[in-house]
Amino acid sequence: MKTNPYIFDGRKFAQEKLVRLKPSVDEFKKSGIKLKLASLIVGDNPGSKLYLDLKKKRGEEVGIEVKVVSLSLRSSTYEIINLIKNLNTDKTVNGIMVQLPLPDSFLEEDKKKIIDSIDPKKDVDGLREDSLYIHPTVKAILEVFEFSLNIVRLTLKDNPCTVCVVGATGMVGKPLVRKLKTQKFNNLTIKLIELDINSKNISEFTQTADVIISCTGKPGLIKKEMIKKGVILLDVGSPDGDIEKNSYTKASFVSPVPGGIGPVTIACLMENVAESLGSR
Repeated sequence: MKTNPYIFDGRKFAQEKLVRLKPSVDEFKKSGIKLKLASLIVGDNPGSKLYLDLKKKRGEEVGIEVKVVSLSLRSSTYEIINLIKNLNTDKTVNGIMVQLPLPDSFLEEDKKKIIDSIDPKKDVDGLREDSLYIHPTVKAILEVFEFSLNIVRLTLKDNPCTVCVVGATGMVGKPLVRKLKTQKFNNLTIKLIELDINSKNISEFTQTADVIISCTGKPGLIKKEMIKKGVILLDVGSPDGDIEKNSYTKASFVSPVPGGIGPVTIACLMENVAESLGSR
């Protein structure tokens, strides 16, 4: 028998967050303070450019300037780091982020050097290990997870709540796992399962999970036969979903792709930019 899952509307949720944020930004403006986010993009990745356009649009809605700095594929690590250092000392810039992924021509060690060159007080994307901010995608996942628990209303009798993170060693998965180990949700005890994209017998673990959060970027990795009835599904795949859409009929709550975590991530980024004033 088919279930009728709650399909999360990330666009509506994000818009409500931005509406709540705007009065704070307006207050800053009255005090003569303008918020600015500098977002660097190297090359012309279509997905990255679309994401930047969305950030710029949402920033304008609340009064945060998003300054896009476009760099060519020929830009060296040294040139990018020097640019970031200048932005670090620019008092008109509140937040700095580098649009990921960087082109394949950059080695992993170069990517780390670039990210680590951002001042921790301006690392609103939360990519540095000592960043003052929660990674916006992680923040979005945690908020949607908490929202889902209010919809599904798991109770203490469901303890422990088994949460399976697929992609636990990735850019999003790693900080997400750290937060899940410390944050409380509706007095539920979290039993955490951490899986890598290359983990063996993934379905053996996903079939027992009350909540599946998949952030691998591998389209269709999670299939209908790999989940149990009534599961909460939070899909963080990009640009396509990690979870096959025909799996939704078995779920109690679904955050889909597109329109789920993505819009909320942008709203969380704008919140981080506003919070940057308190970190100075």
